[in-house]
Amino acid sequence: MDETTPVDWLDLPIEVMEIVSDKLMIHISDFIRFGSVCRLWHSIYIQNRYRSPRQHPGLLVYFTQPISHQDQQLRRSHGFYDFIEKRVFKFPLQLPCYKDFRGSNQGWLIYEKDAQLILLNPFLSANNEIYLPPITRFILEQYEKLDYYILGSGGFFIDKAVLVGNPASTSSYVVVANDTTYRLLAFYKSGNKGWTILIIDEFEYIEDFIYYKDQVYVLDSYRGLFACDVSSHPKVSKVAPSTVGVYTYSLVESNGELLAFNTSNDRFEGYKLDQNLFDWVEINSLSGWSLFMGEKSDLSRLCSNYPEWKPNSVYNIIPRPNIVRNRLEVAHVFKLEGGVIELLYLKESESNPIVYSTCIWIEPTLTGFPN
Repeated sequence: MDETTPVDWLDLPIEVMEIVSDKLMIHISDFIRFGSVCRLWHSIYIQNRYRSPRQHPGLLVYFTQPISHQDQQLRRSHGFYDFIEKRVFKFPLQLPCYKDFRGSNQGWLIYEKDAQLILLNPFLSANNEIYLPPITRFILEQYEKLDYYILGSGGFFIDKAVLVGNPASTSSYVVVANDTTYRLLAFYKSGNKGWTILIIDEFEYIEDFIYYKDQVYVLDSYRGLFACDVSSHPKVSKVAPSTVGVYTYSLVESNGELLAFNTSNDRFEGYKLDQNLFDWVEINSLSGWSLFMGEKSDLSRLCSNYPEWKPNSVYNIIPRPNIVRNRLEVAHVFKLEGGVIELLYLKESESNPIVYSTCIWIEPTLTGFPN
């Protein structure tokens, strides 16, 4: 064939196009653009979109923008900041106040409203909201068993919630939540009529919890680490002592390991649960992975798949970002190998609105990616 003869990309063999599709799955917007080229490429996109890998994390941000070009009044809205595109994607639907968020997983946000937890996926255009049974029942039924009960700041009942499973792709999912006294833990299974209390006598102060290897692991500041079976017959067993210090550690899974990290006051100390010793072992490497940590949502990624992120680093959200030289500081970046702390900034551009607050790490899903 003449080397000057133009090649029609639409005539590529199907196996070659599938290889291209696989390479583009790492970043969701590239994969969507691939599916928009023609009908044949779109059919490949449709066939493969549900097997795409977990996406790189972005930030749910709170921003302001003028209501109109002539109006000086500002409207407050939420958006998704993509660190690869370096821009804010505006969600078509209005999200609740950032103070209401209790967790995030696979694009789903968990927020509390009127003593009820609600699952909301801002990336989906339909079937994007799920109301769970009222949470007041499982808390108030235990009221007399507690020495005291303090209703949380702003009248909230729930401190944190974790979603297990993706309701967009399965009808079987679980939500685990603890209350604002840090002593109650309960879970809800899809299809059930209400919440199930885990044995509360075991807990004195729930520092954090995570779903790991088919169990809920609960870190109590005083009593240690517990594994909670949330099957048809819930039970709790102690698996390790408490970490060093109190009130400052977050649990996160990375590379199949259960880790506990202290990120308070710019101190970054990490421990790994030794399954043989049933104790915590200090670590100084993440084996090429990086952690993305915040008040209500923690996740990890292997950085060889995401070159935008630095390996063996912890990205910890700054609760109240600072604007320095027209750049918004949104996270501390701690490099375990060397102990260096850097800052992560949001890039300013004319196309981006004015971001003034960060909320939570969130990962996009394929259906209904915002424009």
